[in-house]
Amino acid sequence: AGHMAIRKARQGKKGIGKNQSDTYYFDIELCKRCPFKEGCYKEGAKNKTYSMKIKSGEHTEQMAF
Repeated sequence: AGHMAIRKARQGKKGIGKNQSDTYYFDIELCKRCPFKEGCYKEGAKNKTYSMKIKSGEHTEQMAF
């Protein structure tokens, strides 16, 4: 869904011990017409965002193990 985002922001400082997160901002007018809006878009919403945590290198290695 990142390709439909109008803006992407990274939050959190790098290298502090807490994971950063990417936040995607979506245009509500596109969400109203989207065929996959069921369970995603809430009627009357003023904005739409989606955040996902960026795993550090140690976490990624542990998940692969």
